[in-house]
Amino acid sequence: VGRSETFSDVVEREFTPSAKKTSCDRIQLLGNSHSLMLMPMISLIGEKLNIDVSLTEKSDGEWPLIPSGDRRNLNKLDYLTSDLKDGDLLIISSRNFLLYERPYIMASGLEYHEPAKFAKHSKWGLDIWLDELDEVIATAARKGFRVVLVLPFPEFDEPIMNSELSQEEWFRPQKNRHTPVVSEEFLADRFNQRFYEELRNRAQAFDNFFTFDPVPLFRNENGNFKVTVNGVAAFNDTNHLSRDGAMLLLKPFY
Repeated sequence: VGRSETFSDVVEREFTPSAKKTSCDRIQLLGNSHSLMLMPMISLIGEKLNIDVSLTEKSDGEWPLIPSGDRRNLNKLDYLTSDLKDGDLLIISSRNFLLYERPYIMASGLEYHEPAKFAKHSKWGLDIWLDELDEVIATAARKGFRVVLVLPFPEFDEPIMNSELSQEEWFRPQKNRHTPVVSEEFLADRFNQRFYEELRNRAQAFDNFFTFDPVPLFRNENGNFKVTVNGVAAFNDTNHLSRDGAMLLLKPFY
């Protein structure tokens, strides 16, 4: 029995880029699992426009985050961007753990982390994160590539059910399945508002730096956020997009 067509299948079949030529030869994603989850969408763009797409992978079991807020990988910046040339694109997307101003929940929805210990430590924080970002922007200007920083995604404060249904559920459907909902205020409270102000200022000041805000794409008519968007199961867990969820970004991103 063949599988039914998914939302991602429809997007892949119908996506026709408006521009057939581009000055970009390579798109590189830099971050943590929040960059990995964008690969379905970015790979489709690369395939249609004949652009090489790469993901900066883990090294020694850790994602090479830049910016991170603690400078741990800043000395690797030139190496990590060595393949990017004039006209290429660096997309930065990560869950900025060191910038949270309240406890946050991990993907499982069962484990909370308390960020206060980071905020009080002189070697961590927003100012250092911004300094690292400025190094990225300066490196991009020197090498000629552009930088797109993906702003924080919606996230949920309790476990969510994976969008992939098991056979057991098909035969024994859960009538009272709970769908987590979060508010705009909940999401806005995660980071210091200066974080967003500083990014807006840099996007206006530098012609090689851009931001992409995914939050409005997931907001429903009530101004809240659910794990489904217009019937599409957009999230796999508390903070990671599903493949279909990544494809929801294609039209506004491209």
